[in-house]
Amino acid sequence: MKNNIFSDQRLNYKDFLIVIAAWYLITLSSYFIIEKDFTSLIYINEILAFAINILSHIVFLFIIYSYFNLLYDFSFTDLGFKFSGKKINFKSLFIVLMLLTAGVILINLSYNPEVKGSFFPLQLKGDILKVIYSDLPLLILVFIILLFTASVEQFLFNKVIFSLFNLYLPSFFAVIFSGLFASVLFLEFNPGFIMIIFLSVIISNYLYITSDYNLFTPIVFYSYFLTLYIVFIYGFDFVII
Repeated sequence: MKNNIFSDQRLNYKDFLIVIAAWYLITLSSYFIIEKDFTSLIYINEILAFAINILSHIVFLFIIYSYFNLLYDFSFTDLGFKFSGKKINFKSLFIVLMLLTAGVILINLSYNPEVKGSFFPLQLKGDILKVIYSDLPLLILVFIILLFTASVEQFLFNKVIFSLFNLYLPSFFAVIFSGLFASVLFLEFNPGFIMIIFLSVIISNYLYITSDYNLFTPIVFYSYFLTLYIVFIYGFDFVII
């Protein structure tokens, strides 16, 4: 099957399990460092936690690349990291990003800071120009940094999870099952978080398919999604307006 790494007869479900095991190893390690304050030796603030998360993705990519390269002589191109401008689905990407932006703005405008909850969005009311002038450069920097995180996670979601399901199931069911599988990979069992990740993976799978199985379109989408999630939903203390 075109652009499906599991179409290589040398690969099977054992390789899939090894990739997932490596992901859990890195995820649990970073969780221990961030949540447990490294056995109380250091204090983990929001910026350092963000840096540790990026570093964990670098380590994960190094492990996976080493595994596939040493055992199967796969290059980064073979793993899907070859971007072609001709295969970018600009129309679908633009529509999705606009819908995401509109949704976040509606959430923000309807947000009541007096009601306690798990959402901590930036307050845009009366401060839109202040956001543009003071925080836009930071948001752009976060988006650029998250392109790497998105590249690693989209490789996992599309090139590994979706590709395996798509090898045995129709694409529609492969998209659904990959979304369900990916939504629990982060070991965060909050129903709202699971739903958000599930929907984001469904969208990224769609963009991946409509872009002729090119990773660039879903990577841009997912980096934008992560930026909105971090800043407007989860909230970062170092974002000041």
